[in-house]
Amino acid sequence: MHCPMYHSNVLHQHEFQTNHMRTHLEPLFLHFRVNLVVAGHVHCYERTAPLYQDTMRPDGIVYITM
Repeated sequence: MHCPMYHSNVLHQHEFQTNHMRTHLEPLFLHFRVNLVVAGHVHCYERTAPLYQDTMRPDGIVYITM
């Protein structure tokens, strides 16, 4: 993906496309058991714990930003 769903960069928080992807894609990722999502756009390395809707959970998705 281009825009990350989760990251700590305050300049890119709450962008329209990020909120839209969380609403429409994240439920599909969980349903189809996606384990890992890799994104760019923010240009810094970050990795999350397994998340779903901004909450840690064992069956969640790990997001990596590069």
